[in-house]
Parts: sequence; structure tokens; C-alpha cells
Amino acid sequence: MPLTPEKVEEVRKLYEEGKSTREIAKALRLSLRDIGIALGPSIDDQLRELAELQSETDKKAEYAVKMMKKLWASFFLTAYRKGEEVICPYCYQPIVPADSADGKGVICPKCGKTLVQL
Repeated sequence: MPLTPEKVEEVRKLYEEGKSTREIAKALRLSLRDIGIALGPSIDDQLRELAELQSETDKKAEYAVKMMKKLWASFFLTAYRKGEEVICPYCYQPIVPADSADGKGVICPKCGKTLVQL
């Protein structure tokens, strides 16, 4: 027999009064499992909490991606300015980053892919 909202309220009321789960089970003729379900957080509460956690995680992931892009740009711009050799993330060849034809970025001279846009 499913728990009715009235039974859930009764269980919570008795629990707040200090009754043990066994005492509540005897008084209301419910199983310990039903008592646990009634006292546990509702599905809506759990879903709401998960949605909040997902939102926080998404914000942190966006920030991490943004910072990685900045680090990526900084790394290749430093290599470009100093003329240092780095590994291209697209062709995996050692390269010295070069100016793009339009002067608006830094490219890999071997594969031609844009590493950083200025």
C-alpha cells in the first residue's frame, strides 16, 4: 500500500516528537522501509539539489575552459615571440609558430591551422 501524504505527515510528526522508527512503525502499522521513505528527502528535493549542483558544475567547467584557452594562447604567443619550438596540437610536429597571412593570428607553418587569433 503506497504512502499517502497524510501518513507521511504523521510519520514526520511522530519522528519530530522523538519517537524511534520502530515505535512509529508499530503505532502506524507501517514497515521500516516505508518509514525510511517518509523520512527521507522527496524526489523533488533531490532533483532540485541535483539541478543546482549541475548548474554550479557547468559554471566551473565554463570558467575552466575559458582559463585553458587563455593559457593556450599565452603559451603559443610566448613561443611565437621568442621563436621557440613547440609541438603543434593538430599535426604533432615540432614547429616555430608563424604569423598568419592576414596578420591576425599565429599559425602552424606545417599544417596551416590557426593556433591563436590576435
